Amino acid sequence: MGSLHLKKLLKHKDVDVEVYDPPKGRTPSRSNPDFAIVATPAHSHKVAAQPFLAYGIPVLIEKPIATTREDAAWLAKHPNCFVAHIERFNPTWKILDGGCQPKFIQAERMGQFSNRSIDIGVALDLMIHDIDLCLSLTNGPIQDIRAIAMGLHTKQDLINARIETSECVFQLTASRISRQVTRQVRLFSSSEYWSLNLQSQSAKMAKWTIKTVEEQEIPIPPEDALENQINGFMDHVRQIREFPIRGEAGFRAVDLALRITEAC
Repeated sequence: MGSLHLKKLLKHKDVDVEVYDPPKGRTPSRSNPDFAIVATPAHSHKVAAQPFLAYGIPVLIEKPIATTREDAAWLAKHPNCFVAHIERFNPTWKILDGGCQPKFIQAERMGQFSNRSIDIGVALDLMIHDIDLCLSLTNGPIQDIRAIAMGLHTKQDLINARIETSECVFQLTASRISRQVTRQVRLFSSSEYWSLNLQSQSAKMAKWTIKTVEEQEIPIPPEDALENQINGFMDHVRQIREFPIRGEAGFRAVDLALRITEAC
């Protein structure tokens, strides 16, 4: 992810980028950058972000914000800490615009094993995307968690979880040992249904009453989610608009991912 962030940043003529990677002998020439992006292995996020947060520098940390509740809570207490939950910037998700109040959410996120992020289970690696999306729509307290896991390369490479809150039920499946790539989210409210394909950036919506069901395709403008995210963060640095995902949201996502991991 660090290399992908770098490619996007290098497109901006008004941004000078330096790579900070002490194990590889890369140290920045300045100690007070305008912002920092942390894209190291998840267990090292706190150590990597600490010197920047200490000086009040805005820091965008790749998901998950951390691998333990303690590190996530420490990072989240800093007002200049933000989290790169990229799917929030997917144009398919953005069409909801906070207007959906679901009672049931079903999400499937499947992919092939990549030998990346093997220091964490699939809940913190892949499922956390959909955990964050679900939590961004509902704040009800969690009442019950049921989960089962299977492992091939690590102990937890596939998880199916059912999370019940006071407002909504989440049915989440994540796998990193699948042959095909799937990024599907379905949302059901009392009067409408949304089917979002975050991979192909396509969507359908149906509204129903007692007598009728009206279904329609929703046009999605093609956009680069990572570019949207980086531009949004730079707008925050320039004090144009607030970046929407603060450390507290990152902590909530990690806490639920760990609760799912424990429930397995």
